[in-house]
Amino acid sequence: MAELSKTSYCHDLRAPPPSEGDQRRTTLRGTKRSLVALIVILVVLLAISQTPRTIRADPVSELSVQVSANTLRAGSNNTVTLQVQGIGKLLANLDVALTLPSPLVLFGDNHWRRSGFGPGDTIEAPLMIFAPASAAGSSYQATVTGLYKEAGETTYSQESHTVGFLVRGWIDLVIYDLLVTPSPVSPGSPVEISGSLLNRGVTSAMFTNLTINPAAPLIVSSESATYMGQVDANAPAPFSLTAKIDPDTADGMYTVTLVVYYQDDLHLNQRSESSLRIEVSRTATQTQTVTAPSGPMTIILEYAQYLILLLIIIGAALFIRRRRRKGSSGATQPRRVTKAPA
Repeated sequence: MAELSKTSYCHDLRAPPPSEGDQRRTTLRGTKRSLVALIVILVVLLAISQTPRTIRADPVSELSVQVSANTLRAGSNNTVTLQVQGIGKLLANLDVALTLPSPLVLFGDNHWRRSGFGPGDTIEAPLMIFAPASAAGSSYQATVTGLYKEAGETTYSQESHTVGFLVRGWIDLVIYDLLVTPSPVSPGSPVEISGSLLNRGVTSAMFTNLTINPAAPLIVSSESATYMGQVDANAPAPFSLTAKIDPDTADGMYTVTLVVYYQDDLHLNQRSESSLRIEVSRTATQTQTVTAPSGPMTIILEYAQYLILLLIIIGAALFIRRRRRKGSSGATQPRRVTKAPA
């Protein structure tokens, strides 16, 4: 009996191996995708490289900005120091710019640059700022802008700081042409101090009062002070004050102080002083006031010398006239002839 041969069946359940054409198509697809991605990356990098500056606003300040003075004097050049200090990260290509509003005028540069600027580094820039007299009493806002790149960054950051300036008018009150009447003055007598008050500033002094400081040897009264009100710039204001010398004052030179009280352009109370010297002497000739009688007698006494002279002239004229009349009457009278006896 013939033996049956055993046949082995091998069943492979996995997918059949890809053919050579399928492998080529898969490789080509992957290559195309890589090329597309590479092109996109190159385009993005090219766009970034062609942008000169990409500025982003950094909410965190990397700089501290201060000025040495916030008050400017009107009608003058003002020296102010601007200080910029690094307080944050390490910065590169720092550009600091100052912008002043009109009518303020800056003399000199308003840009300062540093290639590297780290924490603690400082820029101190002296500024010459002119404020016109018309700007007195006004405030202005200046802007300090910092443009920089943080270390390791490719984009620029910008931050701005505001600096306020107040323009102040100024007042310079001086007293000149002082006159003391009488001089010297005797103890117990009144003395008059006169002169002019001048404002050499650029703004008016308001609610101005001028008074004699109550100090020895003067005895002050209501006539020792005067209210002058508003004293404008370059407008002299005359004044006259009266006081009395203490009767117990010894002979000598004494210093008298005049005090000016006023308010400035910010309505702040101010004062200034001026001194003068008064001579007191008991041997000084005093001018006495004589009360003259009123009525016709006053006129007669005032013009007595003229009346006497007039009477003399009239009397002389009458005398000469009388002499002439006598002479003329004697010449016209006929002469008597005496006949001799027969």
